[in-house]
Amino acid sequence: MEYKRIFSSQGDTNTALSVCFSRPELLSMGVQECADELDPEYIGKTELSKLVSLWKDPLYLAQFFETNSSYFSDPFWKGVTEEVFVGDVVQNSRVVFKELLRLLESGQLVSVFEPLDKEEDSKRRRDKVFKVKAKYGHIAKRVAFRIYGIMVDENTVCITGGAIKIVKEMSDAPNTEIELKKMERVASNIFDNGIIDKDSFIDFIAE
Repeated sequence: MEYKRIFSSQGDTNTALSVCFSRPELLSMGVQECADELDPEYIGKTELSKLVSLWKDPLYLAQFFETNSSYFSDPFWKGVTEEVFVGDVVQNSRVVFKELLRLLESGQLVSVFEPLDKEEDSKRRRDKVFKVKAKYGHIAKRVAFRIYGIMVDENTVCITGGAIKIVKEMSDAPNTEIELKKMERVASNIFDNGIIDKDSFIDFIAE
């Protein structure tokens, strides 16, 4: 596991990092041997960088739709075709990443990410480290893009990955279950290394 700084606003008020997982780490979290993200092209890239590449790849998205066809038959996704899905992801993911950068640059990190769930919201009230998500962009009029991370202090986030959320509960679909494991892995690593705020995180990655 490696952390890379991907953004710092003027005056260093907002800092965004992203994690790079090794091939064995990804496999241990449930990523399949045949998965695109295990392609040598992506190993060594940050999780955010992989998202940017994969969400603009029509072949990857078509395969994702076919693999998860049973989920897309749910009434929530009624009427969504592969063509609509692929087109919306390619087009709207650009908006997602553009908006993410704009908000980071304008010093609005807190407005970008929210606690992952009620449990993480309670952690926010007593700790500086908690799991977060960002929800932006539409797929067939559903807000389905997610970017996940760990908030470390109020102005520093480490992006652990992202997903196209196809079911309500993250643990009920393979792609979001993997993202949960990524967050847990990074949160444990941060805790084990005594990272409690932005300064200790930056010092850790500088070692």
